[in-house]
Amino acid sequence: MSYLAPTDLADALQVLSSRTAKIVAGGTDFYPSGQASPEARELLDLTRVEALNEFQQTTDGYRIGAAVTWDRIAREPLPPYCHALQHAARQIG
Repeated sequence: MSYLAPTDLADALQVLSSRTAKIVAGGTDFYPSGQASPEARELLDLTRVEALNEFQQTTDGYRIGAAVTWDRIAREPLPPYCHALQHAARQIG
């Protein structure tokens, strides 16, 4: 099994266009779930892709990247309408 951890979104997309890789974000749920099957010969970890780790306030609200951790969501200074999300983040992460 090979483990791929690109830091650039273009590199991650290149891997996906040329190979059959199982996408993970850290992989903490991958192995315990029993999904580590022979078919999953390559893991593509998106945790280090900078574009997916962005957390930013926009004119429309907040943009939370797909690889932002629950811990980070729990710690960010967010407005009251996001407090339920932060409470959930503390329970999960």
